[in-house]
Amino acid sequence: MVCLSNAINEPLEDAETLRALRSMKSVLRSGGILVFDQGQSDASMRNPLRYDSVLNDRDYTRFFVIDYAGNIQTVNIFDFVHTEENTDSYHATVRIRIRLQDSWKKLLGEVGFDKVEFFGDWKSTPYNKESSRRLIVVAEK
Repeated sequence: MVCLSNAINEPLEDAETLRALRSMKSVLRSGGILVFDQGQSDASMRNPLRYDSVLNDRDYTRFFVIDYAGNIQTVNIFDFVHTEENTDSYHATVRIRIRLQDSWKKLLGEVGFDKVEFFGDWKSTPYNKESSRRLIVVAEK
């Protein structure tokens, strides 16, 4: 089972996240894995971004403005379409709960995932609290 791009962090309360993790685990076969990732890592949260230009090409720009209140991150997403035929803009807001490696170890252990691995990128580089820019979790049932 795969849960990408901070979707696992949309439940803001631990009880909601535990419920989601238990539900995901319940549909896994023995030996099945849950994979999820997030852009926040121990290293990146020491100096968190306030602005991030996610995509900027000839026809489209996506820009984030990020606010922090404790462990809640509010991401204002601004999309700009600028083609020869059309110019338009869109705005959306997403709130997520920032959970780092120690929090995930605790929550996944509470759900009963015994084998949990953490990676810092999609090349399977082991997660390093001091330098990893992503947090990727692989938990086996």
